[in-house]
Amino acid sequence: MLFFNGNGMTIDRSDPFYRQLVQTGAEIFVYDYRGIGFSAGSPDMMTFRQDALRLYDALAASNPGRPVIVYGFSMGTAMATYVASQRKVAGLILAGTIASAAEELPVYTHAQGLPAEAAAALVPAPDAIEAFNEVGNIARSTAPLLMLHGEADTLVPITQGREVFAASASTQKKFVSLPGVAHNQTPGTAQSIAAVAEFFAGIRATR
Repeated sequence: MLFFNGNGMTIDRSDPFYRQLVQTGAEIFVYDYRGIGFSAGSPDMMTFRQDALRLYDALAASNPGRPVIVYGFSMGTAMATYVASQRKVAGLILAGTIASAAEELPVYTHAQGLPAEAAAALVPAPDAIEAFNEVGNIARSTAPLLMLHGEADTLVPITQGREVFAASASTQKKFVSLPGVAHNQTPGTAQSIAAVAEFFAGIRATR
């Protein structure tokens, strides 16, 4: 399982969560984005996407015949959906999914303290529009899909997750709604870990 971190997650700070993922039975591959945590370089969403694709290719090549699932949380869903749109992944897991930059930018900036009127007037940059076109990317993937979203998520409202789910071209897809769960809690709840374990077991059973 290739996991793509959310904003603010790093390998050292998120180790307890990664250990939860290991309990699903999957081998977990994680890394820090460029310019974040232990990685050198400059943070840039478009570069992040290309790095994600290269890492997926390297992981798949080093494990021939073994299924590789991609899993993204929050900002990481942009990387996961991009990889799934470009490669035939064994499975796709998304948690706290962003639908588009246009929908998320005013929500995120308002949550960071910008007045609602000013946040609503912001226009995302072209790179952001492309990088977070998750509705468009998911429509190009037929991989089995599991989506997790907290009903109490105010940072990325669940309506965005449902929009991405509706756009998915997969014929094997499941949306898990988490009552009372906020954004940063989403991937680590017991219900989420159980859903991931069930999904992973299903992928293995078909191989």
